[in-house]
Amino acid sequence: MLPIFLGIPIVFNILAMGIVAAITILLVIGIKESSRTTTVMVIIKLIVLIIFIIVGFQYVNRQIGLHLLPMDGKAYRQELQSFSLPTSDLMPFQL
Repeated sequence: MLPIFLGIPIVFNILAMGIVAAITILLVIGIKESSRTTTVMVIIKLIVLIIFIIVGFQYVNRQIGLHLLPMDGKAYRQELQSFSLPTSDLMPFQL
């Protein structure tokens, strides 16, 4: 005879509930492990990228591209030094 609660027979399959609980636990553990693995891989990739940039930066020769600038970069440097923002009279907003 089935147990009855508020006039409704209650059918409860303990084996099915155990199987569903076990699969759920395995999935939760798998998601946590997957998340940890992904985090470790991202950290490793960032470390490799930072090492690559640091090592590669030592091989940069800044003089190579200097001849591409007008007057060996002197005019460019002067232009940067003399650069100023327009006066507030010309600006439609305040800086």
